[in-house]
Amino acid sequence: MAKTAAPTAYENRGASKAAIQAQYDAGNPFFERLLGPTMAYSAGLWSEPANRDHYDDAQNRKLDWHIDWSGAATARNALDVGVGWGSFPGRLALRNPQAEVTGLTISDAQTGYLREHFGERLRVETTPWQAFNANRRYDCVVNIEAIEHFARFDTAGPARVQAYREFFEFCGRHLAPGGRVSLQMTTWHNVDAEREHEYEAKLVREFFPETCLPRIPEIVAAADGLFHLVRLESAPRDYVYTQREWIRRLRALAADAAQAFGAELVRRHLDYFENNINGYLIGALALNRMALERRGPHVGWNFDAPVKIAR
Repeated sequence: MAKTAAPTAYENRGASKAAIQAQYDAGNPFFERLLGPTMAYSAGLWSEPANRDHYDDAQNRKLDWHIDWSGAATARNALDVGVGWGSFPGRLALRNPQAEVTGLTISDAQTGYLREHFGERLRVETTPWQAFNANRRYDCVVNIEAIEHFARFDTAGPARVQAYREFFEFCGRHLAPGGRVSLQMTTWHNVDAEREHEYEAKLVREFFPETCLPRIPEIVAAADGLFHLVRLESAPRDYVYTQREWIRRLRALAADAAQAFGAELVRRHLDYFENNINGYLIGALALNRMALERRGPHVGWNFDAPVKIAR
């Protein structure tokens, strides 16, 4: 497959830096209290029954899923698009300490946190992925709940697929044939497309400005011809259990919130999680994990020379 030329200029079809910072720059100490040791601001992978599982174990199990299905467990280098506070590179350092990780974020607060906690062990780039060009190949790309920010809420139809297509083209430029992308994302589930904007206004837009949730067929269409789908899992209850724990922690924080972080910050997050969790409970939202493999050149199939399998 021919390489796609890297853009000299780019159009950001997704959330702006200001919109990202409105959410993720709320204060690193606050997120440390909310998220705990893994610093994973995304759904864990829970074992049933969830009341016998532990939050930190679920988060590490999720990170292991991405390490395994992306191929990062044996990779020399990995690219984390939307690195957050470093949950993935932190876990990978235990599983594959020789791997070099590059993390992309446009949050200044996250950049400061990563440089303080990882130092030279993690290459941090405070730049949108659309403007990033490493001039090198990575063995894998990981994107954990960041693709929701790659298209704005007012983008629909072919324009939304094109926004995701540009991300997969970006991945294709940075992966060798056979390299993998692992994704985790919240998607629309049992919701009519005509009502997306209504639900976004109530569930998403005020808390995550300029954010648009995708649908699985849009992601598959965007990757078509560039990547093969090798794994797809839907686990909406994973977000029910994760947000249930966040709600419990926020309620516990409420007592000292005014002094430590500000009561309004805690209330805003608590209101969002209490409303958002219902989206998964009623089936409006789903939590999906996906692994895709970069296509190689087309192969010829000689039917007259079957492969012989040793007995």
